[in-house]
Amino acid sequence: MLKFLNSFSAPLIGSLSFWPFLCILLTIPFIISRLIMRRRVTWSYVFFSYGSILYFTGLIFFTLSPVPKDPIAFCQTYHIQPQLIPFNWVNDVVQPNKDTLYITLQLVMNIVFFVPLGIFMKAYFHKHWKFALLSGFLLSMLIEVTQLTGVFGLYPCSYRLFDVNDLITNTFGCLLGFMLTWLIGYKVPSVKLSDENYAAPNRRNKFLASCINIALIIFASVVTRSLVYPFFIDTIQPGRFYLTELGVWIIIQLFIIPRVAKGWTIGSYLVGIKPKRQRKSDKQQPKDDANPEN
Repeated sequence: MLKFLNSFSAPLIGSLSFWPFLCILLTIPFIISRLIMRRRVTWSYVFFSYGSILYFTGLIFFTLSPVPKDPIAFCQTYHIQPQLIPFNWVNDVVQPNKDTLYITLQLVMNIVFFVPLGIFMKAYFHKHWKFALLSGFLLSMLIEVTQLTGVFGLYPCSYRLFDVNDLITNTFGCLLGFMLTWLIGYKVPSVKLSDENYAAPNRRNKFLASCINIALIIFASVVTRSLVYPFFIDTIQPGRFYLTELGVWIIIQLFIIPRVAKGWTIGSYLVGIKPKRQRKSDKQQPKDDANPEN
């Protein structure tokens, strides 16, 4: 048991360490893409977005680490051959000189690793079970081929075992997660808003709109800094240039764009929050309609 847990400690620590940074880089664009498609985002979408990033980060660390410190010496010492016999783990379990508990736990975890993928396919993406089955198989195949080729030639040999049984257990795990979600009947709620039906300006939507605006300001600032500053490197101090171009993008994003777009910011448009002026106009419209002309 300790041997099994030790093999998981380093990948777990690595995935949890990288998770916050990847969330900052990937979550905002991911949520924006969902907003463009759905015109609304819920806390369930936010939770599944962060959860999916943690899942795929952990999957990378668990399947590709630890890497050999000296690849050349490792490849000269070890010659890992692919295991191509389906259900070969049955023979390993029944043999008395094998660590049955370790083999069983490894088999179970190969299934458990892909259960979240099946859950995402059903609850988040609303896909068919055939799509989940194919997704589980293809992702597992990608991982196994990556291991077999030494991360596509990055290492001179295969430092992890290519096992056909992993394809079977991983695919089964994905299908199991899909079926469990189907039995529960859970789906992440989503509503596509029409042109007349916009999101209510609650704290959640305002917060997401603000996050999008801030992310766009930072992105535009970084791009401007990379492309423009090299031309002024000899004439303007870095700190002054950074503050100036950051201030320019803040003015453009929060003042000029709303002025030109009749109150809309990019964040409020993606979330679907109507400008305050339009909301007031909509509230007054029924009253005007209630007084017919004489």
